[in-house]
Amino acid sequence: MKHPANQKPIQKKRTGKRSLRALLPWIIIVGSLTVILGGVGVYVLLTAEDEWQTEWLVYDNGTYTDEERGITYIPAPFCFEAVSNASEEYPYAKSDRWPLYQIGYKNETDGKYHFRPATEWLTTAKSVGGQIYYNPDAVSVPDYADFDWDQIFFSNPGSTTFSTYTLTADEADRFMNEVLAEDNEDLYGFGLLDTLDVKLTLRVSSKTYRWLYLNLTVYSDGEGNYYVSPEGVKILDDPFLVQVDSSYFDDYLKSLEDILDSAS
Repeated sequence: MKHPANQKPIQKKRTGKRSLRALLPWIIIVGSLTVILGGVGVYVLLTAEDEWQTEWLVYDNGTYTDEERGITYIPAPFCFEAVSNASEEYPYAKSDRWPLYQIGYKNETDGKYHFRPATEWLTTAKSVGGQIYYNPDAVSVPDYADFDWDQIFFSNPGSTTFSTYTLTADEADRFMNEVLAEDNEDLYGFGLLDTLDVKLTLRVSSKTYRWLYLNLTVYSDGEGNYYVSPEGVKILDDPFLVQVDSSYFDDYLKSLEDILDSAS
């Protein structure tokens, strides 16, 4: 089953279907068990005064155009998210819709943040969805199979923080290969999605595309079965939903349930 990452000019906020019970473990852990849940911001704010250029972009039908440079930015699939972006005090460009910001990542070797060229990638603010836009004449969005995955961080759906809990490199590789396996039946067209409960967002980092996360949504049917789709699956050109082994999530979710039960 091959899953190319196509785009659709639609912009929506990153939200998930959540219940109070689903949120309680995260609230409790944030306050009492930072070993499991670190308050690590996914969106590290960057201040890029040296790179700050106020250019005007024209928004039309889901795209942004820099008329001076002749660049039209198109939306990346919603499941991709900037690892970091410039502070809202430092927009790269203003427009007739929303400002846009440079995206980047922190190099753990030198401890510095590095921006991607604004002529290649931009993003809207997190408060309006954090939609990534890119210049297709300069760069391309990777297919899922070519994302060169590294770590997988566990996160509450819709949250801008993520857990310090990660899958090991071997587990991450096995998980991604299982999700993208050609013989893994695609269940998206069976109407199953609307019957499932959202459990987690997995933020997958890349060794090559270090400025991007690939976000996957984990669902449960309440009977011990787990399923995975790209985040925002209903607005993607290439939707898919596949069943995966529950062992990837059992220990983590059991820890959350134990904390919730002990607080009851």
